[in-house]
Amino acid sequence: AEEPRRRPAYSTRLATYSIRSAAHKLGRSDWTELTQGNKIVLPARLRSVLEARGLGYTQFQVCNPENKQKRIYTGPLDFCAADGECYLPSWMMSQLKLSEGDLLAVATAQFPSGTFARFQPHSSDFLDIANHYYLLLKTLDHFAALTAGSTIRVTDGSRVHFLDVLEVKGKEGAPDASRGKAIDLTMVELTCDIRPPKDQEKAAKAKAAGAVEKRKGADDPEKATGTTEEAVNATSANDTTESSSATSPQPRPASKLSGSRAAARRGVKAAADAPPIAKFKTEGAKPSAGRKVGGVSTPTRSEDTAALGTSDEAEELTGTSGSQSQPALVRVAQQVVATLIAIIQRLLSMLFSPSGRGTAAIQVG
Repeated sequence: AEEPRRRPAYSTRLATYSIRSAAHKLGRSDWTELTQGNKIVLPARLRSVLEARGLGYTQFQVCNPENKQKRIYTGPLDFCAADGECYLPSWMMSQLKLSEGDLLAVATAQFPSGTFARFQPHSSDFLDIANHYYLLLKTLDHFAALTAGSTIRVTDGSRVHFLDVLEVKGKEGAPDASRGKAIDLTMVELTCDIRPPKDQEKAAKAKAAGAVEKRKGADDPEKATGTTEEAVNATSANDTTESSSATSPQPRPASKLSGSRAAARRGVKAAADAPPIAKFKTEGAKPSAGRKVGGVSTPTRSEDTAALGTSDEAEELTGTSGSQSQPALVRVAQQVVATLIAIIQRLLSMLFSPSGRGTAAIQVG
């Protein structure tokens, strides 16, 4: 459990003014924002009161009475301020949200000597300074204390850099009324750690967030939003329309010779229904050569195929191809009819001739 806050041994309220305005008013050229660090100037009467009570006067805490949650731990630069006044660096007044003449709560404090501190620059420009670590240590020489959660100011002479104090550690076992939030920097050997600057950290987080969103979009394409989804849908619709128009069967033009095609089909059917002997004589022959029956040559299968025309013409007869012209259909139909008539005549002549009947009988037997 967190140790309860101890009530300070002594506290008072003083009117606050920046060290710059006080130096100009009192003619103190040795008081500057750079050499002051985070030290404050207190009235001489305050030191006398503390000494009379037997209290220490090297460690203090200051806060805005209107916002006591924000505290900064510090130490004295001098005890020469006018009675009822104290002088602070302007950047400390900004953190405490104080203006010239506002009241400041000042109280005694107790915290250990520091051993470690961790900082984070606001900008990566600080790391561009060749000797930025040495510059930080040199700046801390002017500080009386460090407060975790506060912001310090470091300057290289041309630019001012701000660093957040992320963490502080003091000597173990030493009294600490700040509950681990403050360390004394008087005559200490301090180890400093500098974290990546805020701007780099923000850029890294944005990049990581973008990568997560990208992975989510890859895992669940339905979560794609905005213009991207609309563009994908529009593209899919266009592709579907083009594909359907390219693959859908085109209507075939109506044939003007449908009667001739029907007649040709009837002729083929008539050949299939011919008497058994005619079917035997036309299908029983070998494909390689014809033979004579009763002195009459019978056509072989290859001859029948030749009589029917090419494969394209046969497809045209059965309606499986529409690539031949219509006059060709008429010629093929005429050839089929003529062939059938010739076959029938030959068969009749064989049947009714004396020699044909004998030969036919021999063949059948």
